[in-house]
Amino acid sequence: MSSKFTKVTDPNHDIRGGHGRAYNYSSGPAQMPIEVMEQFQKEFLNWDGSGVGCAELVHRGPGFAKLYKDVVDKTRQFLEVPDEFDIIFFNAGASNQMSATIFNLLKEGGTANYCPHGWWSQKAVTEARKYMDPNLVIDLPASGAVTIPPESEWKINPDASYTYFVENETINGTEFLDFPFHLFPKDMIFVADMSSSLGSKKVDWSKYGVCYASSGKNFGPSGVCVTIIRKDLIGKHMKTTPM
Repeated sequence: MSSKFTKVTDPNHDIRGGHGRAYNYSSGPAQMPIEVMEQFQKEFLNWDGSGVGCAELVHRGPGFAKLYKDVVDKTRQFLEVPDEFDIIFFNAGASNQMSATIFNLLKEGGTANYCPHGWWSQKAVTEARKYMDPNLVIDLPASGAVTIPPESEWKINPDASYTYFVENETINGTEFLDFPFHLFPKDMIFVADMSSSLGSKKVDWSKYGVCYASSGKNFGPSGVCVTIIRKDLIGKHMKTTPM
């Protein structure tokens, strides 16, 4: 999908609050509220009266610690994340989490369930094949495929280390509106790429072990990834996991 921007010339019809800004009809990143942009503009030069811009804070100083805690707390509140989950921010996009999932959750000599139904989930399968023989719950779709097969055709490995799926495939136009968790063992760990949906609707966190998302779609600037992981899953990584 090509990016599309429409310049607003009539301030009386500019629902974005003036400033000569355009309507953004591109697939991402999402536009942010004017109030947020104005606050960032102000605090870029002087954050919280410290005399230092928010991009200049010493990463081990109390100012950054305060800022980071505030971001985590507000993210937890906004997404209604329970205390048994950690919220971790990473730079770059969400693709790195495809690898992190494997290194942190795959049991030695084991496999994992993958549910490919579009471009991003196929990319995750390609990454998984470097380290295991992944079990494909549904067949890899042909180029341009836009359907998810019926549940009766799903091939599930009940002994898999985890089950991975992309909730919304924006390129292919497919989405799990109601993922069939009931088809899997009750103790299955579910990992979801929610880059195109997190922040747009409520999440039943009791269903998930890990979810991650690029922030640029629904709740922040591009270039940041948030990973929300159940605390009991941390620390079980492979010995060969990069630091």
